[in-house]
Amino acid sequence: MRWSSIHPTAAGALDALRQTDHWLAETMGHGFDDAGRLGRRIDGRRPLNFDAAHHLAYLVTDLNQDGREEVFLLIEWSAVTGNGPSPGVLMQKIGSGAAERWRIACEFEDWGRPGIVLVDRRSHGWRHFRLGSGTYGWRRSSEGHGAMDCVALTQTPQ
Repeated sequence: MRWSSIHPTAAGALDALRQTDHWLAETMGHGFDDAGRLGRRIDGRRPLNFDAAHHLAYLVTDLNQDGREEVFLLIEWSAVTGNGPSPGVLMQKIGSGAAERWRIACEFEDWGRPGIVLVDRRSHGWRHFRLGSGTYGWRRSSEGHGAMDCVALTQTPQ
């Protein structure tokens, strides 16, 4: 049997998110297990600290057919969801060579089911997508370097 692991592209995107000052990254850095160690089960329950094996859903896909994969990261973790939908980000890689880096192209919320649906419509060559929270399209980012921001085209009442 082969070992199973997180997709390397998703791992890179998650690591890049964790290096930002985004509120999700800040929350992932907090220790919620008192004196417990990161990833260690306390009293037979799952750890309260962020653990990608339990709290992360992701999708790696190329949304504009440029050969670079974008990554949807959905954080299904009670520390940030409570009884509501899970927060997520879409990570896009921009730049080239030594200047290549990940950036957050947009934020969204979703219940995790039925998941991400890629639709045929496109903006600036980028595929639109639909989540439980609505349908998203694209606009050019002021950041330059081919950066795009996804924008909500429709919102589904939660």
